[in-house]
Amino acid sequence: MKRKLMRTAMTVNFHFSERVLAFALSVLTAVPLCGQQSMVGAMPQQGEVVGNVSLGVGKALTLEEYLSPRPYSGFQYVVSNDRLSCHGTDRLFQYRRSHYSLQYSVMQDDNGSGSQMHAKLDAFYGWGHTIVSTQADDLMIGPAAMLSISGLYNRRNSNNPATADGYAALGFMADNTLRFRIAGYPMAFQATLYLPLAGIGYAPDYDQLYWIMYKNSQYGRTLHFVCPLNSPAFCQDLALSVPAGRNQVRVAFNVDYMSNRLGGKNTRLSHSSFMVGLTHRFERKYNGR
Repeated sequence: MKRKLMRTAMTVNFHFSERVLAFALSVLTAVPLCGQQSMVGAMPQQGEVVGNVSLGVGKALTLEEYLSPRPYSGFQYVVSNDRLSCHGTDRLFQYRRSHYSLQYSVMQDDNGSGSQMHAKLDAFYGWGHTIVSTQADDLMIGPAAMLSISGLYNRRNSNNPATADGYAALGFMADNTLRFRIAGYPMAFQATLYLPLAGIGYAPDYDQLYWIMYKNSQYGRTLHFVCPLNSPAFCQDLALSVPAGRNQVRVAFNVDYMSNRLGGKNTRLSHSSFMVGLTHRFERKYNGR
């Protein structure tokens, strides 16, 4: 009798555990992707921030006729920080995205007879208005503010070994997040585009030496109005995110480009890199703690 009761209790316990497990799985699979705050690719709620820090390597191509008429190419190292935050669903621009990156490249010309170093800093801000929002997709567009600064040092040019390029501009941002599953495994694909439309670019004239420029205070000749007609530029980021515990692993391919003839010379800066980083969702604190 005692053994029979024990077998009955074990059977009931087994069936109960099985039903609990089945119920839990059914609840997890029934919740929509965009409703899970821990789901990969879910948009942040008000007060939340989704932050990512990535490291990457890639290739840089530059042509800066102020230093040399030859193009240079080489290996580059990149570190970047991206953030997406929500400022309230009742606002016109519900989300804000920021992108910071620091790039360093060591390059050679096509003959291997000259070397050049290049450092580049980008700081982009975008404000997004959602135009598509479904369980699997979020698309937002909006204005953006962009700052890009580059410094180049040519070891072959002894007269003018260094120069700088860059721009500060207002423009356009588009961001699309697509959530999906492969064999029940949640993933997210994200594409972000920054496009400067109008601003101020820095570029010294071809025959303008830096020491003469500073001596005679000829700073006005280095500043130019820039737009897509005379200085096309863009930055695009394509990323795939997968869950890793409570965080996410993000694998991305980043491309940025700038080309102009400001100052009577050709300037072309192009970078492409593969990035791997960790994404973490956290809550913003307003009380300073």
